[in-house]
Amino acid sequence: MIDWQIEIQIYSAMHGEIKGGNRLRVLIVNLQSVNHNNATGITLRSIFSRFRKEDIYEVYMQPCLRASDAISLQSERLQAGVCLPRKAANRLIGKASVSNTKAAVILTEERSFLRALRRRLIMLLDFEPVILMPGLMRKINLFRPDCIYTLGNAIDVMKLVVKLSVMLKIPVIPHFMDNWQTSHRYGKSRYPYHRKITQKWLKKLYSRSNCALVISERMASEYTERWKVPHYALMNSVNTKSYHCPRTASKKMSVLVYAGGLHLNRYKSLLQIGKAIDDYNQTHQCSLVLRVYTDDKSTTAYQEILSECSCVEFRSYVPHELIMEVYRSADILVHIETFDEGYRDFIRYSLSTKISEYLSVGRPIFLYAPDNIFISEYLKMNKAAVTVSSEVELPTALRRLLIPANAETVSRNAYELAKRNHDTEHLNSLLRRVFYPECENGNEEEAW
Repeated sequence: MIDWQIEIQIYSAMHGEIKGGNRLRVLIVNLQSVNHNNATGITLRSIFSRFRKEDIYEVYMQPCLRASDAISLQSERLQAGVCLPRKAANRLIGKASVSNTKAAVILTEERSFLRALRRRLIMLLDFEPVILMPGLMRKINLFRPDCIYTLGNAIDVMKLVVKLSVMLKIPVIPHFMDNWQTSHRYGKSRYPYHRKITQKWLKKLYSRSNCALVISERMASEYTERWKVPHYALMNSVNTKSYHCPRTASKKMSVLVYAGGLHLNRYKSLLQIGKAIDDYNQTHQCSLVLRVYTDDKSTTAYQEILSECSCVEFRSYVPHELIMEVYRSADILVHIETFDEGYRDFIRYSLSTKISEYLSVGRPIFLYAPDNIFISEYLKMNKAAVTVSSEVELPTALRRLLIPANAETVSRNAYELAKRNHDTEHLNSLLRRVFYPECENGNEEEAW
């Protein structure tokens, strides 16, 4: 586990005297807003929901699909003058709607030519000029930030963050939630120039940082070794007590639930699970169902494909603040990851936002994912799920989880893991130590 005392020392040395006394002012600079309606937004809201509104100032680039559980903060979208080509590129690539009810846009399967064209257009955005408009700088100067928090995840974002860090003479806290540094266009040898520029700006970003946050302990270890800068795992948190709702032991298990996106070819994994359930139903004369809660675009793209599995039922998208009731309706919670080699490096160190929620509910978890990625290792090591990494093993794993004693053990282990590593109060304490080291002197209430 993390030695947070060391991090306190690092962060204190990085800041010296905080301008606002014990209260830290954080400038957030990202592609998407904290209040964007997607998994990243959920994690960001869990991080910043405890901050006072006046202590956070956010600037972001992309249109905001505003979540219904949005938090109050000072927020401003960067206009075309800040990043000139992005407005035009959005029209060519496909601009997100700002609906309050729709989920984040999920890319469907496209023809190779269109997919390649879209990729190239996105890559061009990384080289767009970054211009700091006087009006924006006045607002930022009036806010008087003590540090910059960023997910990075695009060259133009890193350019903006580095420029602001130098001008304001404040440090950067980068936070990496996926392994984009070495995957896709950022790290692949097929894009040598893009890779070179990415590494250049990552080095500049790290030169402004004394520590960084990541999504998992495995990523923390790997990135610390790579960059010689301390990285600390900060996973999504939930109120484990409010989520916990153990199922009735005597109740027959019949409903499996998957809640989430089907992009990155995850639908293929779900299709294989559906076939295994159909076979089990036929063999044992059962009526297990797999309910899929996803957004409208994913439903349109994949419902017909998955209809060959009679057990699969598509359900409407559910806002995050209501998702707990969906989890409680399940007897088994399903999580999947893609097996496509093209995405393997991208997800290698990732831990899905909803895993902390799954762990907390009190339901057995069924994980179907490659065995050499962090999420598989994490849940298997803690015996918090029945994990399976090949299609041929699916029937055996399913039968194992349907044994009541096994299901009860897995559920109990999952909840204990949630309390240890994913509880809101636990992670809030860690956040206070990262952002407010003076809280160690008993000034916690003043800081928050």
